[in-house]
Amino acid sequence: MDSILVFPFPYDIYVCLCDQSRQKKDIELVIKPGDNVSAFNRPSSDRNSEVGIVKFCPLSFLKDPGSSYLKDGVFCIRVYIDFMNMKSKLAKSKNEPVNTNGSE
Repeated sequence: MDSILVFPFPYDIYVCLCDQSRQKKDIELVIKPGDNVSAFNRPSSDRNSEVGIVKFCPLSFLKDPGSSYLKDGVFCIRVYIDFMNMKSKLAKSKNEPVNTNGSE
């Protein structure tokens, strides 16, 4: 699979902790390849450098029994890799499908 990917990996990675209430106050973070160059290079061994997210959200958001991020003991993480450079469209409609045919 690595042979069909571009290296260093140039695409933004969006990570979202989904709010499972009707408020939809998702917690989002973007990992940009330039932030940690070695982790996005072509693998040279069985394991690459990892990319860490140190301050994504407070642990209390998941521990609180009334948390809208934890429902029935389950939390949902959405990951989106921006292969089509659609980040501006994703920001406009994060809870709707992204239109990739060029029309709004």
